Amino acid sequence: MKNFGINLFLCALSIASIAAQGTVDPTTSLIREEDFLRGIGDLGLARALDDLERAEPTSAATDPATSKLRTIARWRIILRSPETELPNRVAALEELRKARQELIESRPNDPRTILWLTDAAEDEFVLAFFGLDGGPEAIAGSPLKEVVPRAGASLDRIAQLLDRANAVEKAMPPAEIPAGSLMAQRIEEDAHGRRPMLVAAVKALRLAIDRSIHDPETQRSRPAEAAAAFKVISQLRSEIPPRLRAEADLAEVAAAAVAVQSDDARFGAARVMFTGDPMLTTLTRILTADCLVNERHGDEALKQLTALLATKDMPTALRLLTADAIVRTRVFMGKSPATEPSLDAWIMTLRSAQPAERAGVRRAVLERMAGALRGALIEGPLPPLASIAIARDRLLNNPLSSADLAALRQFAEQQNDREAQAAAIVVLAEIHSSQGDWPSAADDYRRFAESAPQEPMALASMQTALDIEFALDRANPNGREINLDRTLGLAVNRFAELPSRPNSLAQWYALKARTMIQDFLSRSAAPSNDEIAALTLAAAQIEEADQIARRAGFDPGPRVTATAYAARVAADFLSPTTARATHANEIPTTDQWSQWTMFDAQRILRLRLERAARHGTPPRAALERELASVPSTFLAETNPLAMTSLLQFLGRQLSIAAAMKSAGDPAAPIAAQRALDAAEAWESLHPPAELNPQSSEMAESFARFAADAAFLARNWEGAIGRSQAIASQSWATIDDIRRASEALSFGEIAANQAGNAALRDALRTRAMTSARELAARATQGSSDWWAAQVMQMRIAQAAGRGGESVQARIARLRALDPTLGGEPFHSALEKIAAIPVPSGSL
Repeated sequence: MKNFGINLFLCALSIASIAAQGTVDPTTSLIREEDFLRGIGDLGLARALDDLERAEPTSAATDPATSKLRTIARWRIILRSPETELPNRVAALEELRKARQELIESRPNDPRTILWLTDAAEDEFVLAFFGLDGGPEAIAGSPLKEVVPRAGASLDRIAQLLDRANAVEKAMPPAEIPAGSLMAQRIEEDAHGRRPMLVAAVKALRLAIDRSIHDPETQRSRPAEAAAAFKVISQLRSEIPPRLRAEADLAEVAAAAVAVQSDDARFGAARVMFTGDPMLTTLTRILTADCLVNERHGDEALKQLTALLATKDMPTALRLLTADAIVRTRVFMGKSPATEPSLDAWIMTLRSAQPAERAGVRRAVLERMAGALRGALIEGPLPPLASIAIARDRLLNNPLSSADLAALRQFAEQQNDREAQAAAIVVLAEIHSSQGDWPSAADDYRRFAESAPQEPMALASMQTALDIEFALDRANPNGREINLDRTLGLAVNRFAELPSRPNSLAQWYALKARTMIQDFLSRSAAPSNDEIAALTLAAAQIEEADQIARRAGFDPGPRVTATAYAARVAADFLSPTTARATHANEIPTTDQWSQWTMFDAQRILRLRLERAARHGTPPRAALERELASVPSTFLAETNPLAMTSLLQFLGRQLSIAAAMKSAGDPAAPIAAQRALDAAEAWESLHPPAELNPQSSEMAESFARFAADAAFLARNWEGAIGRSQAIASQSWATIDDIRRASEALSFGEIAANQAGNAALRDALRTRAMTSARELAARATQGSSDWWAAQVMQMRIAQAAGRGGESVQARIARLRALDPTLGGEPFHSALEKIAAIPVPSGSL
């Protein structure tokens, strides 16, 4: 092909040179170059066009039209290339139209305008109508409602260009066209061959694709109009350029079919078949079947179309056109489209499609089924694909149709019909994406990749699922960890060919490490050595996967690097010794803090606090050092990251301390002291404003945690001061009042044990007052109410005001509730009741 193109180029140059030497016809060189440009455009010889440009640059051309003519040739080559993908083909067609229009407008007095307009009409006929504007689908009778209008508009454009060519020729002064010149000859040939053939072809094809119901007068005139078009094309056969004869034969068959000239239709179809063009051959056979239908031989037409559908190695696009013709013919014969025999041609086409074609054919079949069944009477069960097509059609108009969504989910969940399952999942993904329901769409795309891994579309679906999950994770970190884990696991384990797999692997390792860390933070039990080693290994795996992904051209992002950092800090704090030394010991820089997401930064700060509390020497100073390193941007009310992390740390420490206390562990106060250390460190760095009724929710939580920490740490002075400060607020709850009462009560006991009588007596009075207030505010019979009773009895007994009055009080309580409020109140009150009445007591 390369040598042929070069030879063609040299031949064209030789012809042009000889013509220039042997004649004075000034139009010859112009026409010959246009012939050459058309030839290389028809043959797709881009190399020849490049050679021409190098040999005779456009900038040196004497013809002002040369630049546009070569541009037109370039776009025609792109349009005719089988390697040009559909979006680029559509763009190339628009560029071709634009270049031609600019050429014609720039040379209004050039006689070649007549030929340029016909050239434009020819390209619209061959490249647009038969290529991109739905002409073949309209001829086959596709049920898609937009097909015939689009193909009709294409025919309108051709007719308008031909009308303009006729008008320009009529208005052109004869002196502008040199008599006897090659240009005059070409215009003459165009006027009596190509142009009238295209006019007749437009008329014939318009009649063929317009199968709608007409009024009787129009219906009666159709055969006569078709016969006239047939006659024109037949008479012009010898004048038609060879490159257009196959298309002219097809138009002739279309005219014969509408005119019910079956012999002529068959002969025309035979001529087209000898051209070897598969699409034109298929269309002529469909039109021949149309002729049989018009002759009332519908069964024979169906027989021929069915045989055509069964043709071995038939391209899927042509098989789809044949299926369209079969369904249309059955409907024309009065058969319902809502039956399996009517729909089977489309189903067979989908099932026979090659894997690479399956996605496009599936969509085309669903759209055709919906078009055929829209408004049809459905009396029996439909094939699954038809039901899916109807549900899709309804949902595109009403995305909230719960019945149709439920039907699609049912098909998506069954596994007996894999084709129906794949179609249902694809439609669900389409509907959820159109609604902006991205979580559901991500699940749909993942399920398609999971259930149909053999389809080429599975790879794209897998990547789409990942892209959506990553976007959702960025918007709401940790919001879909289970879904993200499943999607990443599928991508890593079953799609090794996925280009983004290195990035997916890094993300997956990071996600698993985050889950592991969260698990450790949510439990108070000490992890095993294996679990600690797993965190260290996870950090190394993440860092290695991150480097591999970056070498592959991917940026896993700050969540991955943050998780590797967090895993090392977690391994440090969980270690039973302080001998660990990793790079995670370094205080994060401001840039690091700002790069991490809020969730990752919170996790890292919390882990650093946990490590400081466990291994800091001393813990109080280590905690203050960690809190002091937090950027000021994390202290704002609008971004309280530091306080959030601190509250999480305090909550976990207090849970551990409470669990240790319940288990009788004497080290419980030490665990609580770490929480109190952190609270005091924070207060030293950021002195709290005096508590008031407008205190924020976080400030209230901090105050309560600090009070609980002091209580569990047996720091009674701190517990009393913090608890009473809270209890005095209008936002104080019954739990806050109970905490204050118990702090005073335990403080009084500690003072008594320490032999500090003055403090004991002062606290005893305050404790009794607080217990009475608690009893008054609590609901009688509640645990708070019984706690208040116990405190009052104990204080009265300890103060020497027990005796019969206490015994009588307990008797009254027992009459109220024989169980004395249950445990632990029952045992406490029974213990007080068992104390002997002191001699001389009141």
